Amino acid sequence: MIRLHWRDWGGDSVVFEELSGQTLQFDPLSAAVMACIETGVTDLPMLSRLLADDLGTVADGPLVDSLCTVLERLNRLGWIEPEALPS
Repeated sequence: MIRLHWRDWGGDSVVFEELSGQTLQFDPLSAAVMACIETGVTDLPMLSRLLADDLGTVADGPLVDSLCTVLERLNRLGWIEPEALPS
């Protein structure tokens, strides 16, 4: 299980993953996605609805495409399980 430590500076977030020693800078969308995943959200439709509501927008194609890009990055890093990715 990953163990994250967050530091936020305005629009930027830096995340240190304790087990791997990786440190990453996240844009606001990536930080929001990872925060949702940390709370147990692993379903793309639910993730897109939650973030669309938070952003005051709709869970449409462009938002879903952006979320898929973030999820693929997190998967490549080994920070999420492949089941969290859309099929």
